[in-house]
Amino acid sequence: MFKNLIWQEIQTLVIAALFAVLMWVYAEGETINSHTLRLDVQLIAPPGQRLVIEPESIRQVSLTVRAATSQWAQLQELERKPFALEVADDPGQQFQIVNLKERLRTDARVTGLGGTIIDVQGDNPRVYVERLETLTLPVAVAAGGLELAGQPRVTPESAAVTAPASAVEALRSVTLLASLAGVSDQSLPENVAVSREVPISLPPSLAVAHVSIAPPRATVSFAVLKRMESATLGLVPIWVVLPPSETARFAVELSDENRFLRDVTITGPRDVVAGIKAGEINVWAALRLSADELEQGVATKTLELNLPAGVTLTGPPPTVPLTILRK
Repeated sequence: MFKNLIWQEIQTLVIAALFAVLMWVYAEGETINSHTLRLDVQLIAPPGQRLVIEPESIRQVSLTVRAATSQWAQLQELERKPFALEVADDPGQQFQIVNLKERLRTDARVTGLGGTIIDVQGDNPRVYVERLETLTLPVAVAAGGLELAGQPRVTPESAAVTAPASAVEALRSVTLLASLAGVSDQSLPENVAVSREVPISLPPSLAVAHVSIAPPRATVSFAVLKRMESATLGLVPIWVVLPPSETARFAVELSDENRFLRDVTITGPRDVVAGIKAGEINVWAALRLSADELEQGVATKTLELNLPAGVTLTGPPPTVPLTILRK
């Protein structure tokens, strides 16, 4: 009997201790404290609206929140991803001031978790907000620097342009460009149809921000007309090229009048010839001698002209008199 009483007393003490611990845990969880909540605010359009918003992201905003300890863990989850706030289009006002303090203090994502915002540290941002509209515009080919044989074809023949509402009226009469400016004719066959995928863009004279084009690229089918042109070069330098093993034994002399070729006529694609004439592409003649020729002491040698691909020398290869000296 005495043992039963002792056991019952022990059970009562254990239950009382457990109850005290549970009460302490509950009280600790319900303790109200102030916490700092840091949110990365991102501005978005309401569902169903297409808007351009700039800037979309706002630097981190700090909130002082009063919440129970048990609620704070849930509130901290809001810091893990961008905190989206909707902004609506106001047709009469492209620039808006977003009142972050008012919006955040009443936001259900915070208040719904039992938090009370008592302060917001951060400026109210001034943002550009405007409705986006879409119109369909024709696409034409811009040849760039190419000379085309016949009319090129472009696919698709039209594209959808999405732009701010204030710019749409100015775009209605515009033709989009599928430009071949980035295509070089050096590797293209003459008068043979080829296809290239190129970007679609607004004409360069139009500076419109926040524009997107769909599809962004077009396929252009075209043929290049390569026109050949001849030119006479006044002076072409002659470079002496000897085998490395023979430079210590031999030297080659050219007379002053034979250090350059004069009046060399070349023929090639017009753009390449224009680059040579402008000095953008270098042309020279190589006087290349073998070890046997040096030993024999040859008196004349045919020169090798260094010419770009597609450019040829008009007439026979030039020769030059020379003197070989033993060192």
